[in-house]
Amino acid sequence: MTLSAPSRLLAAFAVATMTLFSAGSAFADQVNPDGDTVAAATTDLVATSCTLPVTRSGLVEVKRTGGANTNHYLPGETLSIAITDSSTQVTTSLVGGAVVVPDGFTANGARQSFTFPISTTISSGAATGSTTVAVKVTSAGYPDGDTGTFAVSWNCTSNTAPVMTLSGVTAGANYEFGSAPTPICSWTDDHDGSGSVTPTVSPLSGPRAASGLGSRTVSCSYTDAGGLLGTAAATYSIVDTTGPSLSSVSDVAVDAVNAAGAPATYTAPTATDAVDGTRPVTCLPASGSTFPIGSTTVTCSASDLSGHSSNTTFSVSVADHTAPVVTVPEDVTINATSPAGAAHTFLASATDNVDGARPVSCTPASGSGFAFGSTTVTCTAKDAAGNTGSGSFVVTVQDKTAPVVTTHEPAAVEATGPSGAVVSWPAATALDDTDGARTVSCDHPSGATYPVGNTTVTCTADDTHGNTGSATFTVTVLDTTAPSLTVPEDITAEATSPAGAVVGWSTSATDLVDGTVAVHCTPASGTQFTLDLPTTVECSAADAHGNEATGSFVVKVRDTTAPALPDLAPVTEEATGPDGASVAYSVGLASDLVDGGVSVICAPASGSTFALGSTTVNCTATDAHGNEGEGHFTVKVRDTTAPVFNDISVPTAEATGPTGAPVSFAATATDLVDPSPAVVCSPASGSEFALGATQVTCTAKDLSGNSVDKTFTVNVADTTAPVVGAVASQTIEATSAAGAAHSWVVPTATDIVDGTRPVTCDRAQGSTFPLGDTIVTCSATDLTGNTGTAAFTVTVVDTTAPAFGGVANRNVTATSANGAVVTYPTPQATDLVDGATAVTCTPASGSTFPLGTTNVTCTSTDHAGNTASVSFTVTVSVGWSGVLAPVTEGGVYKQGSTIPVKFALTGASAGVTNLQATLWVRKVSPTPAGQTVVAVSTSAATTGNLFRYTDGQYLFNLNTKPLQVGTYELRIDLGDGVPHTVTITLR
Repeated sequence: MTLSAPSRLLAAFAVATMTLFSAGSAFADQVNPDGDTVAAATTDLVATSCTLPVTRSGLVEVKRTGGANTNHYLPGETLSIAITDSSTQVTTSLVGGAVVVPDGFTANGARQSFTFPISTTISSGAATGSTTVAVKVTSAGYPDGDTGTFAVSWNCTSNTAPVMTLSGVTAGANYEFGSAPTPICSWTDDHDGSGSVTPTVSPLSGPRAASGLGSRTVSCSYTDAGGLLGTAAATYSIVDTTGPSLSSVSDVAVDAVNAAGAPATYTAPTATDAVDGTRPVTCLPASGSTFPIGSTTVTCSASDLSGHSSNTTFSVSVADHTAPVVTVPEDVTINATSPAGAAHTFLASATDNVDGARPVSCTPASGSGFAFGSTTVTCTAKDAAGNTGSGSFVVTVQDKTAPVVTTHEPAAVEATGPSGAVVSWPAATALDDTDGARTVSCDHPSGATYPVGNTTVTCTADDTHGNTGSATFTVTVLDTTAPSLTVPEDITAEATSPAGAVVGWSTSATDLVDGTVAVHCTPASGTQFTLDLPTTVECSAADAHGNEATGSFVVKVRDTTAPALPDLAPVTEEATGPDGASVAYSVGLASDLVDGGVSVICAPASGSTFALGSTTVNCTATDAHGNEGEGHFTVKVRDTTAPVFNDISVPTAEATGPTGAPVSFAATATDLVDPSPAVVCSPASGSEFALGATQVTCTAKDLSGNSVDKTFTVNVADTTAPVVGAVASQTIEATSAAGAAHSWVVPTATDIVDGTRPVTCDRAQGSTFPLGDTIVTCSATDLTGNTGTAAFTVTVVDTTAPAFGGVANRNVTATSANGAVVTYPTPQATDLVDGATAVTCTPASGSTFPLGTTNVTCTSTDHAGNTASVSFTVTVSVGWSGVLAPVTEGGVYKQGSTIPVKFALTGASAGVTNLQATLWVRKVSPTPAGQTVVAVSTSAATTGNLFRYTDGQYLFNLNTKPLQVGTYELRIDLGDGVPHTVTITLR
């Protein structure tokens, strides 16, 4: 019998590439040719691109190989299964319990073979490895049994993620609302096969997401059995580019109401938007607008919230179907103007709501003659549209007019005596518009005597139709003649007191009708009349009919008597100045008959300045009416006062030399009369005065011979200190924390009296000056004790920055893909003033430095703010093995093949597994040389031109198919800035 392995793999880890117990050549009989055998595959269990642990299941087949009954497994026997291998990481075990040989397992039986299940597990541990598994099957009937073997190998260092495909939608596309396609997600995997997943659709985003518009992302993901995730996503937009849909509106027809047309109302259409629902509609012209005569297109539009609009139109027609309105007068009754009747003028008008005023035609026409009785007048008007309007009224002619009586009212007549006067007038006449002239009768005759006042006269006349006409007039007799009035001429009287004077007179009056009448005057005769106030006396006399005569005259009261002045005595006064003296005097009041006490005015006035000698003062007194009284007296002014010295102030004079100093002074005197009294002094002003006190005597005399003496002292002193020469302020640099030593040129000193004087300074030459400003004062003293000084400033500054000691660049090996943590000794800085100063470095010691060269800058600032800096570099490079086989410098390889470019990290970098190393290719020959380009990999597990880490090495499977035959430089960039190149040739 032969025991062989089945070819089916029961995959427990979908991404692994694994063949378990695949078919192959069988083992040879172990006992004899016809013995049963157990066989296993020659290509057995291979696991790659997997994640440990990995478990695979398979079947072992036991097959009958001959007809003899020796060395066979017998039906019904329980088999013993022994499984061994050389690796502790691989475990193979029987699945499902005891294995029993089935019935019929004979040479000619129905069952020529049978199988039993086993399971192999590669546990966690080494990522790669291999072993051989042996399965020995024995039984009681076949104790030697047979053994089958299969190999197990694994490489579980990498895996390829599934490839996701998103179809149905396109990234960045815009889809109309309601018409977006359905997204479909599908995947393919090199081990799991292919399939589809339900896409994940994000909620809409954007300001109109609530309305169903905005941006949306569809994403797909699938995780294969190896745990790798494949994804795909697309973002697209749901948009609204379609305007709202508007309902239709029927055309509208209206009648014009005026020339502008007519207002028309209509029901606006409705608008519905697929996204925004019902939308407001705007129509132009709007419903209710006035539409002109004719047809007008109304456009209605609506916009959705996305700004898309739609519109529809309909027409509004306005026509004129209304006739003009004719306006005629009310029915009228007129009086006949002749036996034929009467002419009548009237006004008819017509207004059309469209055409406005229209011409009117009437029958009979306005101004026609109308016969006695009633006549109907019909008026018509037609508008521009041909609409005709009409109106009518009735004209009735009657004789209702009485004769017209004409009278001639006489003019008013002045009464000639107490009975009145005789009044006459022309005869009255009457004329009827139908009967002609008629007879007139009056109730008072012409030529009679009529009393003073008004008398009414009435005259009447009748026509043949019984109409009576009448007229009245008034006969007026007047008394308009005033009495004759006699009054005196204007009267002038002399005042007898301040109140004025009493004045009397006589008057008379006579009337034509009434005779003598009384006269009344205001003011009355004998009244007291006011001084200087002309008064008009008004007199009047009235008759019985109120006729009044008036007359007037003026009464004046005047004052022509002058006041009397009092007695005036002479005055003597002492001069107070060159102009004389101000003299005050009193003369009292003058006496007046009317005004009483009257002020006296004198010239020169009291308080005036009177010149030396005698002056006549003239005085007058004038009353209120200009009456003037006169008088005079003498004022005498004399000078008997001596001059007065002004204060003489002579300040102590400063000596100008050893002999003293010239001193000038001003000695002046003032006199009441003499403006410049003569002054003589000894010693004179401007003389040389010796050091100390000198007495001076001065005399002043005026022109009148009055004199006075004055003495004072002139002092000369030495108070001027020596002048010390100036020294400029100086700035020096500090040499230590104490400051700096400094010397200067000592200045000289000169005194105006004593000559050259010695100079001393408050700081010694060569002294150490502290940081900051120090004032140095130098002084000199003369023999009088006056001390002069000069000062200058010595400023000690610190402008020198600290000094750094030497620093060295550092080179370290990367310990991670991010670089390495680098510590370095902080450089030392020393300042002339502050000594050791603090140092700050960036990046700090202990920081993680990235791959490549990083500049470290250290700074130190002293207390004066002076800053120094120093820099050094930290270079972090990757430790590597160089390019590993099969790639060698100058190696030759077949164009189109895959070249595994490998290297390993060494030293401190050996544990880095995620280095972002890239591969670049540049053609060297034949010429022309090419540019450096990104290398292309043949492995889907490689991203871009990045190396992938596998089994302790970095690997890039270089695809040379895109490259031509020639020599190429391969550049491996480890990210640390260090160039790594190797040259290969493709043939």
